[in-house]
Amino acid sequence: MKDESKESSKRLQLLDKKVADQQKQYRELLPARTIEELYTSLERKHIEIYIQRSRHLYSNTPMRKSLLTCTVSDLELVALADQSLHGPQQVREQLRDVDGVSPFPREGLPQVVQWCRAIKFNLTAFLVKIWDYPRYLFEIRDWELSGRLIGTEQDGQGRARRRQMLPLGQPWGDETVHRNMPPLKFYCDFKCESGVSMKHEPQGDPHFL
Repeated sequence: MKDESKESSKRLQLLDKKVADQQKQYRELLPARTIEELYTSLERKHIEIYIQRSRHLYSNTPMRKSLLTCTVSDLELVALADQSLHGPQQVREQLRDVDGVSPFPREGLPQVVQWCRAIKFNLTAFLVKIWDYPRYLFEIRDWELSGRLIGTEQDGQGRARRRQMLPLGQPWGDETVHRNMPPLKFYCDFKCESGVSMKHEPQGDPHFL
């Protein structure tokens, strides 16, 4: 169906020629309504021809079932935490080690969410393909990634907090939930290796997500 635009353009040119021939034959301009009806009929003809060509094309060729296909082989993901990573003070120390550029407030950094995990990730192949094109849109093989991942959410000030009533129904009744407006942020320090050359490959430097 790649040539449909060309075929449609040809049909439009033929109609333009037909209108011009009729104007020459009657030696006068055709009414605007007549020209509009001709082009409207051509638009309907475009749709009918496209449907017919599409049905004919796929009568012998199976329809594409997926627009995007992602294939992952031999995925292994491990997340670990010990006493050096778990706990408010330990998480802050890890955060300062990962992001040593951002200054910490003198009054401290109260947080409602704080965790740190040692991540190990590897897979044999990560492939992304569009339709049935032979070349992969995205291809990584023998991918290994390891490092630290930190998730934190700062305790908001008074204006950044709100209460929300949740009607749970019987027998529980209503419950009040405290909402914290500051977003959950992630910090990471990863080392990445793969069998395929990548344009933007992390080198283990701290990154802020």
